[in-house]
Amino acid sequence: SCHFLFGCTDEEACNYDPTAICEDGSCHFLFGCTDEEACNYDPTAICDDGSCHFLFGCTNTNACNYDPTAICEDGSCHFLFGCTNVNACNYNPTAICDNGSCTFPGCNDPDALNYNPAAGCNDGSCEYCTGDLNEDLAVNVNDLLILSSAFGCSVNCTIGDINEDGVVNVADVLIFIAYFGSSCQ
Repeated sequence: SCHFLFGCTDEEACNYDPTAICEDGSCHFLFGCTDEEACNYDPTAICDDGSCHFLFGCTNTNACNYDPTAICEDGSCHFLFGCTNVNACNYNPTAICDNGSCTFPGCNDPDALNYNPAAGCNDGSCEYCTGDLNEDLAVNVNDLLILSSAFGCSVNCTIGDINEDGVVNVADVLIFIAYFGSSCQ
C-alpha cells in the first residue's frame, strides 16, 4: 500500500507526475486550448496542448476584407463592394471595399473635340468647334454655304442649328458670325 507521494502515474496523462509513486486517480486526458483569450478556447480541456490560436480576422474568402492569415473568424467580414473614391462619378458611400469600378469625370460627349471615352460623367469640360458645320476644324466660307442652305429650316433641323433650338434662323447666323474665321485645332 502507498503511504506517500500520491499523484498521476500515467505517462499519457497531461498531469503526469514522475515523482508520484502511488496512483490517486487524478489523471486527466482532456487535451485542447485552455487559454480563454484564444479563438479556439476549449472550456472542456483540462490540459493545454499548445494548439491555441490568436490570429483573428475575416476568414470568408468571398468577403472584400478576407484575411488569409486569420485563423479565427472575428465577425469583421464585409461584402459591400463598389466605388469608394469620393472623386469618382459613381462613388458609393455605402461601399466598404473598392471593386475597381470607379469612373472619373471628363468630357463624355463624342461630338466634342476633347471627347474622352473613359469619362464616366460629363464635368462640363467638353470643347466644341462652334460653327464648324463640315467638321474640318475651321469655321470658314464652306460652313457659311452649309448654313445658308439650311437657313429657314423649322422642322427636324440637324444641320445649321448652331444654338440647338430646333430651327435655323438669324440667331444661328449671329453665332456663326462670332466664330467665323476661327480654327479649332
